[in-house]
Amino acid sequence: MNTSFFGSSKGRLLFSPRGRIPRTDFWVGLIVVAGMTTLAILLNGNHVRGGALGEFFALVTAIAVLSPYCLIAIVIKRLHDLDMSGWHVLTLLAGMLIAVLVATAYRGLQQGLVDEEWQAFWTGFCIAAGPVIVLLAYLFGKLGFARGIAGGNRFGVTAHPGCADCAAASPSSGVARAVRIAVRALRPLRRPVSTMEQRAA
Repeated sequence: MNTSFFGSSKGRLLFSPRGRIPRTDFWVGLIVVAGMTTLAILLNGNHVRGGALGEFFALVTAIAVLSPYCLIAIVIKRLHDLDMSGWHVLTLLAGMLIAVLVATAYRGLQQGLVDEEWQAFWTGFCIAAGPVIVLLAYLFGKLGFARGIAGGNRFGVTAHPGCADCAAASPSSGVARAVRIAVRALRPLRRPVSTMEQRAA
């Protein structure tokens, strides 16, 4: 498999926990990981060897196998965009684990699969975990919909619409600035030429 993908911008989006990503890249990363994992499940272990198609399916398999790591890397970069430490991902993981336990316990209680001696415990657990579920929903909503810190922060610079500092930090803005300076420098030269043309006319 061609490993150049992992050094590209798309590879860094999925595999690198460093830097920042805006909301759009966050959703794109989640969709790509979910799509690749679904495709790997549908392939059901069937291998395609040789050619570009073989490399593509090898990449699909790699992303599917590493999907937990890819999701963590995407979330960490999004936390960085909100000027939050990447260690907050542990809070999300703990909240997701509690949510899974609550869903499993609730299903067991509804279907009568929990012993009577444990029913009171799991009922209390589900009630006590309510605020955790609300906090988990709030954090996920903030990751998906909250606008990142404009300009640079301790984790770097990312481009946000309407951000002058981000635009100034981007390479393309430097080229545009150089063009504007060159145009302004040429403006005084245009006036004498036009004046001489008028006199000659």
